[in-house]
Amino acid sequence: MLQQQVLTPVLEQRDERAFAPLVAALDAEARLLEELAGTMRRQRQGVAADDVQAVDESVYGSWRVMRTLQEARRRRTLLTEQLLDTDLSPRDWSEALQSTLPDAVCAARERLLATASAVAREIEINRRVLARALRSGEDAVRTLLGAAAPTAAVYGAAATEPAPAASPSFINRQV
Repeated sequence: MLQQQVLTPVLEQRDERAFAPLVAALDAEARLLEELAGTMRRQRQGVAADDVQAVDESVYGSWRVMRTLQEARRRRTLLTEQLLDTDLSPRDWSEALQSTLPDAVCAARERLLATASAVAREIEINRRVLARALRSGEDAVRTLLGAAAPTAAVYGAAATEPAPAASPSFINRQV
């Protein structure tokens, strides 16, 4: 209750200085997302160039950025709870808090959401590119080994031809 009484004047005054740490946290999170998008693009370039090392480095880079992003989100959540007395994600702020938030917070929130949408598109592109590369690699291995490509099954595993039953056979050896 005391916290609510303290926070209400901050929101009513729209004190930019009180929200500076939250703006910085939102901007830091957006920068990390931009770095993740760059890593996704480098991963696609590595796949296109058949550069296994570049793909490996991009996987490690993605992991590193996502771990750092997790910490940034934790910090932003803590600041949101302290300043806004809510645990809503930035996506949900517009309905609950938009009219009471300072312009700097709204702008940082919009940058974060736009960057997050861009990263989601990059990830979807990479998912499709990597799936295609995997199929292409499997097809190349089958070709090298002389195996036929499997037929697509509608449901479950592809049907296989049953092995011929062992039956007695007669061989005509007369010429």
